[in-house]
Amino acid sequence: MKHWVCLIVIFLLPTALLAEGWMIGAGGGVSSHYGGHTRNVGTFQIGGAYEFLLSDDWTFSPGLRFAAKGWKDRDRVMQVYDDNGHAVTDENGQPIMGKMNVTSNTNYVELPLLFTYSLSLKGEEQILLSVGPYVGYGIGGNTKTRGDTQQSGAARLYYSHSTFSRSDMNRFDGGLTMGVAYQFSPNMSVGVSSDFGMLRSSKSGGKNVAFLLSLGYRF
Repeated sequence: MKHWVCLIVIFLLPTALLAEGWMIGAGGGVSSHYGGHTRNVGTFQIGGAYEFLLSDDWTFSPGLRFAAKGWKDRDRVMQVYDDNGHAVTDENGQPIMGKMNVTSNTNYVELPLLFTYSLSLKGEEQILLSVGPYVGYGIGGNTKTRGDTQQSGAARLYYSHSTFSRSDMNRFDGGLTMGVAYQFSPNMSVGVSSDFGMLRSSKSGGKNVAFLLSLGYRF
């Protein structure tokens, strides 16, 4: 009996979702980590979604997008070590400190599931309020480090590595997307949006956050 109920639901669900059309969009802004002391780096997103009409005012839009995120940690104070791993001190025996700068870029493929409420204005103009969860998987990125006083040789000045090559990095991301847009024609809209990640990027890292200005087109 349960199997028949599931089959009925699967066949009837598409009839409750009226197809509306395809959408594409792209945007740029800043991203960082929250819950820490990191700074912003540039970010961008590009992708598409299919919009289903739930009612006169509500739509549901599952999508797929590429998202470039990241963060910057500047002027982190570090103790200086020599090439033998011994702490370097001054003439008074006090440890000598240096500053390390880290910039990390992470690229994700994300699946946003957005619910949008449309507030009609004059003519074809509308205000679009969107909210919904997203899940993502890290596919690449690069982390650059300058001034790591715990390294030796040239690596003390600069080195880089693939962001997800570290064993403590978390490729999975997920959180909440929120946005508001102004639809100024039947096909075009401009808006702002934000992503708030709920998973840490690593065991000791922060959570992704991004703010973007975007342009959308409906077919």
